[in-house]
Amino acid sequence: FILAGAVRQRLPMPSAMCSIRRVALVLGVLAVGASAKTKKMSGSQKCKKGLFTSDAKDAVISLCDEHYPSEKASHPWLVWFYSMEGIEDNFKDGLNRIAQDLGNEPPEKSKSLIKVKKQRVRLKDLAEKYEFEVALPKKGPASTDPILKVGAVCCDCGEQQKICAGHSGLYVVRNGGEVSLPAHASNPAEAVKLGLAQMGFVKADGLGAEL
Repeated sequence: FILAGAVRQRLPMPSAMCSIRRVALVLGVLAVGASAKTKKMSGSQKCKKGLFTSDAKDAVISLCDEHYPSEKASHPWLVWFYSMEGIEDNFKDGLNRIAQDLGNEPPEKSKSLIKVKKQRVRLKDLAEKYEFEVALPKKGPASTDPILKVGAVCCDCGEQQKICAGHSGLYVVRNGGEVSLPAHASNPAEAVKLGLAQMGFVKADGLGAEL
């Protein structure tokens, strides 16, 4: 009996075991929280989403002062400056259509649903879809990247964005410069054609002369 009592005394009491587990759980939660805080937000996560809130459905990238294509950007961009108040009908659907036409996809869209195309093939398909004469080099472009990345700046979502000053509507942004385009998001054919004309992919005609 004395030996059995000695063994029992060495074992921690149930309440003590529970306390140890609680302390371990709290320490684990704190460690996870600390790790999360050290991760910096990147890219469009720094920007207000505005209309484009779904990573599974929206191909348009949210832009703002902290995330906007610079002169060092590796891709040309088609950027829309808009306000939530008085927005035109079909704006969201139209801009998502433009983005996907140009080769952009929602970041969380299933890869099995994405059809990868070379830019040359995509340009020919767009010329047929929107009835314009495409201008192409003898070879290429062979990249499967978007022809133009598509982004949108919400100019009345929270804090005022400095880049909104003097901007409204559609712009092609590349190599540190920008060109305003007279197009509407509700008319994807018009916006795609104007954007591609700026990139030199639409043969010179009345439209090309204006640009």
